[in-house]
Amino acid sequence: MKTLQAATLAFVLMATAAQAAPIVVDFSFTPTGGSFGVVTGELEFAAAGTNVAATDLYVFTGPSGALFPSQADVDYAPFGFVNANSFTVSAAGAISAADLDVVNPAYTSELKLDYQGEDELYNYQGDIAYTYSGLSGITFTPADSSPGPAPVPEPASATLAAAGVLALGVLRRRKNLARTGLPA
Repeated sequence: MKTLQAATLAFVLMATAAQAAPIVVDFSFTPTGGSFGVVTGELEFAAAGTNVAATDLYVFTGPSGALFPSQADVDYAPFGFVNANSFTVSAAGAISAADLDVVNPAYTSELKLDYQGEDELYNYQGDIAYTYSGLSGITFTPADSSPGPAPVPEPASATLAAAGVLALGVLRRRKNLARTGLPA
């Protein structure tokens, strides 16, 4: 009986468990040198805090030449190379400090946000778009959703696991009742 109660409790707890949603922030900056045009993208964070690393990064647009056509909507995470990745982000998605310098996994382009006071997007063919405005030159906007992969429905997985534990509890109870000679 204790196994059945424990399985039922596990089922209830796991089925009601909430998965924390990532904090998603859109960003944009307009280069003042190199190729001109707005750089836009999105950052994802697992949690709020100080010195928090971005867990995912998308670049949507860049100046002509700064991104190859095949790099449009490029996903920079997991990052190919990281020189800096530290933000101060609130639970509401407000960014008050940024220090980012990452290369995409294909090692074809690099993005800097307030890295040593510089915002920059360039590819390794020499095309570059930059500004020395630092954090004051970047617009950060909390976003409601992400273009990344859809989150895994964790409560459904937990429900399936709890159902398995419940079934094992029922089978064990039947086995114990059969051993004592009582009807199952």
